[in-house]
Amino acid sequence: MYKLKIYLEESQKNKARIRDLKKSYNLKPFSMSMGLFFFQQFVGIGAVLFNMTLIFQSVGFDLSETMSTIIVGVVQVLALVPSVILMDITGRKILLIGSAIFMIFSEGALGLYFYFADHNPSVAENVSWLPLASLIIYILAFNVGFGPIPWLMAGELFSPEIKDLCISIATMFNWIFCFVVTVTFEPLQDLLHDYGVYWMYGGICILSLLFSIFIVFETKGKTLSEINAHFGSPSGAERNEDKTVSISAIT
Repeated sequence: MYKLKIYLEESQKNKARIRDLKKSYNLKPFSMSMGLFFFQQFVGIGAVLFNMTLIFQSVGFDLSETMSTIIVGVVQVLALVPSVILMDITGRKILLIGSAIFMIFSEGALGLYFYFADHNPSVAENVSWLPLASLIIYILAFNVGFGPIPWLMAGELFSPEIKDLCISIATMFNWIFCFVVTVTFEPLQDLLHDYGVYWMYGGICILSLLFSIFIVFETKGKTLSEINAHFGSPSGAERNEDKTVSISAIT
């Protein structure tokens, strides 16, 4: 018990502070994680989900809020299975890239439909299936990549002493991003029209694709020491060894 008390006291002493984020080997993975959470929300998922009933009604599908929720739930469940299987086969980065690509095309197609609905209704009538197909592909793509992976990588990128702090801050900003996207959806519709809003989200998806290609570090199959070393931690391996020794001493 005495040794355990000492270990817990040492853990409290080693607990990270905000100033520790200024260290480059903490700031780099933290910035990457924040970027993932930013794109997770600003690709428009909150606006799409919270306004699903309005979207269906605007294209002629008179679905109740309950039915819209059921459709979204089924699609999300269907996306969960391949996501879990592929995450440790293809890696996180590939899934993020694929997710971004499919979201670009689905939101581009959704915007195209609404553009035709405003400027050439006869064409829109001929492709009345396009909005529903685009939404299904969009939700599938999001839930395979940008839905779960930012949370997964947040648990992989940080050393134990700073993980709680980083994830707490990232979670707070994630909900702020969600709130901003949701409350700005209707004002943006008035300003840019429906097609403009979806093309704007599609443009952000392009940025998320570039971010995934050039910034995201693949964590699949890598140990915490290797991840720390990639970001320049001076003692990634030593930190893990010290923890192992401390735990062994207690037991």
